Amino acid sequence: MKNKTDDEELMSKYLLGDLSEDDRLQVEERFLRDPAYLEQLQALEAELNDDYVRGELTAREREQFAQRSSASPEWRRRVGFAKALITGDESATATTAPAKVSPAPPPRWRSLLPQLRLPKPALTWALAAAFLVMSAAGSWLVLETSRLRAQLEQMQAERKAGEQQAQALRQQAAEQRARNDQLAAQLQREQDQQRQWLAEAGRPQPHLLSFILAPGLGRGADESTKLLVPPEVQTVRLRLYLEGAGEYQSYRAELHTSADKLIWSRDRLRAQPIRTGKAVVLSLPASLLTTGEYEVRLKGAVSREQIEEIGDYFFSVSKK
Repeated sequence: MKNKTDDEELMSKYLLGDLSEDDRLQVEERFLRDPAYLEQLQALEAELNDDYVRGELTAREREQFAQRSSASPEWRRRVGFAKALITGDESATATTAPAKVSPAPPPRWRSLLPQLRLPKPALTWALAAAFLVMSAAGSWLVLETSRLRAQLEQMQAERKAGEQQAQALRQQAAEQRARNDQLAAQLQREQDQQRQWLAEAGRPQPHLLSFILAPGLGRGADESTKLLVPPEVQTVRLRLYLEGAGEYQSYRAELHTSADKLIWSRDRLRAQPIRTGKAVVLSLPASLLTTGEYEVRLKGAVSREQIEEIGDYFFSVSKK
């Protein structure tokens, strides 16, 4: 045979059965995973057939060739075909190996070729199913990642909105406390002034008391909502502070007892300017008020048909 590379020398020994078990397994493993290597092995087999027919093999190689080919009718047929092409003798296609040569098992790679060339349907379906499962898993992971990212972004947006709302509420509460403190201070000054007038000797007793009330303060929540009304007072004037209320055509005020009994009401009231903003002023007969707790419910008229709730004003009365 012609000079061979190391791979070709290894393949030739494999075809002739002249390799150790480890080397033989190495060759078989390689052509199982390398189609080009398998094609090279098949080409070398055809060349080995031609060399055998031409008598170009050594004595030892011819003996090994005869032992290997005698075990495979298909191999003997290809040897005969090669001989017919070279010598022109068509009867050579039936050539067999010498009868005295004991048959040897065919190379293992021949038994593996059908599996390499024609994959079993079960294997094909298994591979297809595995590919589909992997594709579906990959798609699911992409969708799940997108869904979790969207949820995280939504949670972050909601948390940010909640923080902004909480900050706005804290600011509104601080502004509300400041306004209430301002109104309470003004009311305290007026009450102190009223008490001073009453305490001064020789001064005529006033017949009018004036108080300012802020909305939302609960029953008995603040000393500023406790009104001391002397017996000689004939009129109690309540100024209901309008805290952020919109513009209305007119106002309606209703006075209720702690038992929710309506004892006085007035329509078509107007807002009047005071030092700290605007207020609706009520003039109540002092005789209407006895010792106890009261609530003024203020409403605003947007139109003749549309009335809106504005706020509730609580106060208590103590008479001497």
